[in-house]
Amino acid sequence: MFQSRLSGCTFLFLLIILFLPLYDCFCPIKSLRLTRQSFILSAKYSDDLDDEDDDEDDYIPEVDVKNFKPPKTATSFGFNSGRSSPSIRKAMGVSGKSAAKVFVCTNCGTESVQWRGKCPTCHEWNTFQEFSVDRGNSPNNKLKPKFGSTASGGGRSNTWIDRNADSSKRLMIPNDDELNTVLGGGLVKGSLILLGGDPGVGKSTLALQLAAQIAATSTPPIGVGMGEVPTSIQGPVWYVSGEETMEQIASRAERLQVSTLSQLLLLSETSVERMANQVVSLLDVPDGQTVGQYPPSLIVIDSIQTMMSEDVMGSPGGVSQVRECMALLLRLAKSTKIPIICIGHVTKTGDVAGPRMVEHMVDAVLYLQSSGDDGSFRWLSASKNRFGSCQVVGLYEFQDGRLLPNPDMKESPLREEDEEGAALAITVEGGSRAMLQEVQALVTPSGSAFGKKTVEGFPFARVNLLLGVLQKHCHVIIGNKKDVYVNVAGASVKNSKSTVELDLAVAIALTSSHGSVPIRGDTVFLAQVGLLGELRGLKGEMEARLIQAGRIGLSRAIVAGRKFKKTRKFGLEVIECPTLKQALELGLTSGSIPMPRKIKRSTKPKMDSNEPNSLEDLDLDDVILDDGEDDEYDAFL
Repeated sequence: MFQSRLSGCTFLFLLIILFLPLYDCFCPIKSLRLTRQSFILSAKYSDDLDDEDDDEDDYIPEVDVKNFKPPKTATSFGFNSGRSSPSIRKAMGVSGKSAAKVFVCTNCGTESVQWRGKCPTCHEWNTFQEFSVDRGNSPNNKLKPKFGSTASGGGRSNTWIDRNADSSKRLMIPNDDELNTVLGGGLVKGSLILLGGDPGVGKSTLALQLAAQIAATSTPPIGVGMGEVPTSIQGPVWYVSGEETMEQIASRAERLQVSTLSQLLLLSETSVERMANQVVSLLDVPDGQTVGQYPPSLIVIDSIQTMMSEDVMGSPGGVSQVRECMALLLRLAKSTKIPIICIGHVTKTGDVAGPRMVEHMVDAVLYLQSSGDDGSFRWLSASKNRFGSCQVVGLYEFQDGRLLPNPDMKESPLREEDEEGAALAITVEGGSRAMLQEVQALVTPSGSAFGKKTVEGFPFARVNLLLGVLQKHCHVIIGNKKDVYVNVAGASVKNSKSTVELDLAVAIALTSSHGSVPIRGDTVFLAQVGLLGELRGLKGEMEARLIQAGRIGLSRAIVAGRKFKKTRKFGLEVIECPTLKQALELGLTSGSIPMPRKIKRSTKPKMDSNEPNSLEDLDLDDVILDDGEDDEYDAFL
């Protein structure tokens, strides 16, 4: 009896264990599911299978949560995950290989151990590229520079902000107020600056020029027995180049008239670790024993795309190389308080080549742009500046292979006589810099059925808008059989948003050329033209425009106003005009808008009094002669 009951219970348990997976799949309530392990434990710890009286035999031991240990392997990496990022994990490998594969996003720099179609950080597609990273067992790791970092305890302790030490932390550039203004008052010690621009715009020339100017004020080295070391020392300037040889840099320095006695040191090096080790070796000299060469006061890298790091596999200029080199230079600048200027190449879109993260790492991003009709002007602007404003621009003029600062734009076009089709205007660049512009227009009869329009330095759609306003509200009809040419002469920033500031000057230049009436050369036109023929005020510093107009010798300024009004400001006669028609009458020397000549055409054709009006007036009978030979023909009629 007992054996039959035992065999029946055993069969029941085996049946439940076999059908338990099907029960887990089809059971809708997760809380009521029974696991296979619970049945095994209950059968293991029961002494008999009779549950009628012995409840204590079916005891399941409790699990101690305090003694529970998680598995050693983790499924992710990051903060508090027990696993480092792929770039840091390169030194933790135990494989015999000297390099490991890491996938890096070229847009934001996110790392991954496997390829991804979409970046989880910047959400861009197809941006991951494969790179090789040194594991750390390579002999090149001996070249790593050893200088202070926050991780190794080399950082300073927390202190209160010293508000009185701002001015003393700047390194002023002699004889270059334009660059000092763009930087916000000079170079900040320990700053990392990125200088970009198109090929051939003059990045290396500007960098070598400012390096030579700072080196001219550096402290010369003192040899052994030559005297005491001065208390305030300004070290030399290092110009590190990986693109040019020493002879090429020397020839450019000769063109820039760099003194041979200046403390400008040239270094031809492409390894960023070797360069950093030389800087650190000069800083490790104890106080009072500084004899010979001093630590540099400024380092110029030409260019960052030619530098390479020994810790990263890949060719110079790659994404990983540019990122690691810039990260090491950032640590070097912050720990040694030495400002570093890096020249960067740009892509076809105008951005600095390399990962976008580089622009976030640096303190300032400067762009050098070419402008002017002959390319003789250079604009220096800042798209990012942690120590100054990004609304300030600097202007240089390229003369004899040198970039000369031009703060007042002395070579701006200024006409002394009244001319036809040429009007003056003043634009504000960089938020506060007022620049004189000359608008030239030419309207000629076209040799074809339809005229053409050629515009440079001004939006093409804006010219069509002004032609429509002139025809509708000022009765200046420039038809389709006219060729229209518009050109803006002067130094203007590329892709400038201040094109509406030239509306009134373009409109009066077109009217002058169309009617062959000169424009007053002592007048500047400062207004925007609306679709209804009204004049609108300009956004920005109107006071700066008027001051610049008076400085260059103009006597009148036509601006927008609600009512016609004349005032006197900054030595100018300021005339406020509400409409475009009034501004044209005041700007032209004739004092009126030239109107097209009307040709009167009669609807009926004129008849000559001597011409016959009918056949009877012709007297055809007198013309036919009767010679007597056509009598038979006459009889037949």
